[in-house]
Amino acid sequence: MKHWKESLFRFFRKQKPQIGWDFFHQKRKRRIDRWKKIGKITGIVLLVYLGIVLWPLHILLGQGILTGRTLIIFTNEAESRPCGGFVTAYGVFQLFPPHIEFHNSYALAEHTFGEAEAPLNKVSSTKNFWDLGTSLDIEECAETFRSAYREATQDPIDQVVLLNLGTVEDILTPFGKVRFNDKVISSNNLFSEFSRIVSDVDRHDETSLKTRKTPLSSLAKKLIFKSIINPIIAPRLTRILADNIQEGNVFISGISPRTRPERSDFALVEWNLGGAKSSRFLQKSIHIFTREETPKHWTFTVRLDVVHAGGIDEPLSQGWKGAFELMLPKFLGGEPVFWETEISPGESVSKQFLFEYAGDLKEFSLFRARNQSLSAEVIISLFPQQTFALATFDTHENVGEFFETMKSTHKVFRWMSIPDTSPPFITLHEVVDDSFFPAKYRWKWTSIANKSNKKLLLVEVHFNEKIKLGENFHASLIDRDFADMSLNEDPVYEDVSSLEDERTLILGFWQTRKQIDERFFLELKGVADFYGNPLSSGKRTIITR
Repeated sequence: MKHWKESLFRFFRKQKPQIGWDFFHQKRKRRIDRWKKIGKITGIVLLVYLGIVLWPLHILLGQGILTGRTLIIFTNEAESRPCGGFVTAYGVFQLFPPHIEFHNSYALAEHTFGEAEAPLNKVSSTKNFWDLGTSLDIEECAETFRSAYREATQDPIDQVVLLNLGTVEDILTPFGKVRFNDKVISSNNLFSEFSRIVSDVDRHDETSLKTRKTPLSSLAKKLIFKSIINPIIAPRLTRILADNIQEGNVFISGISPRTRPERSDFALVEWNLGGAKSSRFLQKSIHIFTREETPKHWTFTVRLDVVHAGGIDEPLSQGWKGAFELMLPKFLGGEPVFWETEISPGESVSKQFLFEYAGDLKEFSLFRARNQSLSAEVIISLFPQQTFALATFDTHENVGEFFETMKSTHKVFRWMSIPDTSPPFITLHEVVDDSFFPAKYRWKWTSIANKSNKKLLLVEVHFNEKIKLGENFHASLIDRDFADMSLNEDPVYEDVSSLEDERTLILGFWQTRKQIDERFFLELKGVADFYGNPLSSGKRTIITR
């Protein structure tokens, strides 16, 4: 019995420590496995989340935008300039190592970049950093900002991003209402609230002026922090950014497509040179009426209409002051035309230009400057009797038309036409009195009649289109003996006058005496339209009344 108890005691003394160690070892192993699983699941979820967040911006990966230093230029289209608008702020972003900073545009006020060119020299003799957006070539504009920033700060920059006010408003949408500086800011009132904040300042205090646009930088930093701590916002933000990149509202050098005027472009470009933020309230439209007056001879009537739809509400809406630049295609000379004007709230102004071009024309285009709204009406009228075969706009017979608010940067008007192969025909033929003619024509026929005792018979002939008379032109009247059987006399052709409409002829014939209610057959030879199609054969009856 004693031996059995000792054996049992030795057994448990040896096994118990071993059983306890296995228990805790297995428990620890299960805990580690559980955390590994949690880690794997978390990693997968994080990868999926990052994929959802970054996928809309996948075009940026591998382009240096995430590995280099990026200069962000905030342009305000409410103060329009050719490159997008007045520069309100700028920032520098770097992902590795993380770095982000924002400054108002006046932080570089001590640096100037040469003499200002027209029309910018109307407001400043030198170019400041915020005035460098003067090029319609978006890539050239971005490079100008990059070079100027590096010159002023000696800070190497790899990429430039141009970001407009409309995109900032879109970015604010997912955040809803944000409390900032005792105000509630949303995408709906961002423009108005910040415009009033930066304008309510001591205009004679240098420090206040330099820092008056700092609140925009502060708001940007606050939004970045909120997007980091709220995982729901980030995917919506990247989708908004992707959409704006696609639409051209956000330009990224080296990634976004280059947009610039082409040789065949018309363009209406706004230069806000003292109109504060009133560009936001201007309704601009360009009307182009292209007409082929004669084959391969074109006239262009270009009218610019601008309406100031705002009211007096400083600093949002006040009198606009500046210039509009009308860019012309190279085939019209290519030199831009500037139109300086001022527009008060509620007023509208118009300006019309006329141009001519001789040559074959099958295409021209319309360019819209970055972030500048523009409505366009284009009418193309081919010389009559032609028709459009193919066109990039709506057509009927020989007239094409386009009318809409431009969404894209370019609209190309390209067409192919079917030439006129139809002969001209007579639409009116009657005996007339010379008293109905303009003085210069009446004098001619009166002087002819006074030289002879014979009776002058004048016949007016209209055609359906413009015509030309050949060297072999001849007109004849054949007496049909309808009313006066006793006299068979064919009037003798004397001369012809072609009226200014190029569709009307006045034919003069001699008679020995008048024949009342007589019928004559009129025949014309040597008549053709402007495309060389001869007059369709056939006699027309002329009646003397």
